[in-house]
Amino acid sequence: MRSRAEHGETPNVSGRHDTSRRPTGGGPVPLRFQILSVALLSLLLYANSLVNGFVLDDTFLIVGNPWVGDFTNLPRMISADYWAPAGQVGLYRPLTTFTYSLNHVTGGGEPLAYHLTNVFLHAANSALVLVLVLLATGRARLSFLSALLFAAHPIHTEAVAGISSGRPDLLAAAFMLLSLVLYAARYRGRCDPKVCLTVSLVFFALALASKESAFVLPALVPLVGWMERTDNGNRPRPWGRLLTDSAPYLAVALTYLVVRWKVLETSSFLPILSFLDNPLVALEPGWRIVSAIYVGLRYFWLLIFPANLSYDYSFDQIPALVSPGDPRVLLVALALFVGSALIFVASRRNRTIAFAIAFSLLTFGIVANIVLPIGTIMADRLLYIPSIGFTILVASILLAVDERLPGRLGRPMWLMLCILLLGGYSIRTLVRNTDWRSEETLFIHDVEVSPRSAKARANAGAIRLRNREAEEALAHYLAAIATGITPEQYPLPFLGVVRSLLLLDRVDEARALYERLRPYGFRDPVAEQEIGLR
Repeated sequence: MRSRAEHGETPNVSGRHDTSRRPTGGGPVPLRFQILSVALLSLLLYANSLVNGFVLDDTFLIVGNPWVGDFTNLPRMISADYWAPAGQVGLYRPLTTFTYSLNHVTGGGEPLAYHLTNVFLHAANSALVLVLVLLATGRARLSFLSALLFAAHPIHTEAVAGISSGRPDLLAAAFMLLSLVLYAARYRGRCDPKVCLTVSLVFFALALASKESAFVLPALVPLVGWMERTDNGNRPRPWGRLLTDSAPYLAVALTYLVVRWKVLETSSFLPILSFLDNPLVALEPGWRIVSAIYVGLRYFWLLIFPANLSYDYSFDQIPALVSPGDPRVLLVALALFVGSALIFVASRRNRTIAFAIAFSLLTFGIVANIVLPIGTIMADRLLYIPSIGFTILVASILLAVDERLPGRLGRPMWLMLCILLLGGYSIRTLVRNTDWRSEETLFIHDVEVSPRSAKARANAGAIRLRNREAEEALAHYLAAIATGITPEQYPLPFLGVVRSLLLLDRVDEARALYERLRPYGFRDPVAEQEIGLR
């Protein structure tokens, strides 16, 4: 009788063998090679983003930030709002701002250094996904396939190809994964338990200093521990022990809250919310949660079929659910029933799938507008960490299919399926990176994906106006106003209409509209000069 090693099963770091693989006669694939392959795939897929420029909030957080590039401002970064000195929005991310300064010094203020950092962070995160899944499940093929899917998934393009759009998520993910890897390594005998715990807690603190969503990590600790087995390999560790493992992480999280409160006490402890960016803030809690669950279904569809990605989904791209007669309410109810049933079955029959689903739900829940409303109704970058669970789920399904395909043709058919999936993801990622080349390419492309968004329409109008394409600009601005946005909520499209009318030499119409806007307190000196107002 042949041994597992003879059948080509890959040993994992715990000493157990991956029994998910069908005999092939080949030797084990070294872990080192797997890690390098995943990292290399990540680097290749995002190499074309290195020529991208600064877009969106980069203007305020990096280019126009006088603190960036001067390390003497480090004390200010540690003791100020993330948007300081431009403004205060209730965010605290000192480590993220510090990395901008490092990029400025090393790259002379050019975007290349910033993009290189994002790309290498994604490569590191992809490799860390491999290590974490391997430590948690002991399944080598599962961990390798999950990491490949994570590296290639197009949903990550906003986080990687945009600089400030995704840097907080990339950093938080890196330090969260490092923290969880060290936690799992404690029970694999890979390092001294006290050293592992101490360094793991330090990484957790760094994750919190990168982005607030890292606060969920104490809930992930018992989840990772739940995947571990006792020495006899048959029973999981007791839940009491797992919850005790979370105690030091909770202590770090509480310390972070105190520091955050002291730093932001002059501004806002919680993020300042905008109706334009997140229309759900205007809803009653019940309808906010129902609408947020519907948005969650849209997120899930993007994970499955990431064809139409956008930098913006704000008002009124995703109309809120406010009536029981809305057919989307029935869709939400059906999704909750089916999802709950699947989770229940998975928790009883397949620990890996249950782990994947729980990982996604926990990490997504903190940014889902369910517990508390956040600064945006929806953003691709918010799926960066939750997508880890999704890729584990897809990899588990693919391996289950591999086990059930018949005969000699089974393995080639399975490999073709994996190649098609990874190839499709890779091509979509490469193409999407080019949309982030500049604000012009991003705004013009994404308005087709988010035609009901007032912000996307206004941004597209601004680009057209900059190019002196007045008719096109006016059409975009009017479409933005048609969403129902008011001048108090968002003055840009209204002022844009005035500028467009002036460019079309329709001065009387521009003057009449501007006169209606003046009571709101908005001023446009250039327009006033052309109109002849004082």
